[in-house]
Amino acid sequence: PVERTAQALAEAEAVWRPHIPLGRYGRPQDIAELTLFLASQASGWTTGQSFVADGGMLARIDMPRRPRPPLPPEPDPIEEP
Repeated sequence: PVERTAQALAEAEAVWRPHIPLGRYGRPQDIAELTLFLASQASGWTTGQSFVADGGMLARIDMPRRPRPPLPPEPDPIEEP
């Protein structure tokens, strides 16, 4: 199970990474830097804002689509005798 999880994460990264505008996943440091800004005097004129720290994903339009599995075949109609 752990091997499959690692494989699934690697596959998901291969699908998503090209769609992240900044080209990388977020790091804890990214959130820490935003927190430091908000706690500092530099944010003193900032009010009523929502800060999105997502590498630009919210502004991105083309999201990767997971291929849908094929639909099962339609059952044969039941013929009455």
